[in-house]
Amino acid sequence: MLKIKRLFEGKPVIITITTEMDETEDLTSNPANKQHLFESIASESIVSFTPEEFLQHTDELLRKK
Repeated sequence: MLKIKRLFEGKPVIITITTEMDETEDLTSNPANKQHLFESIASESIVSFTPEEFLQHTDELLRKK
């Protein structure tokens, strides 16, 4: 709990409580759809990078626009 407090220190936090299904719950509520989604995710290539590489890449992408 302290880590969360520190993470958002000085920032407004809004907590929403709802009984409605969120989009992820809705998409994964059907077993066949859930399996299809997981297979699609698993077929994507894995990309890893350092925070510095991420910033450099995003800076380059923003300059192209």
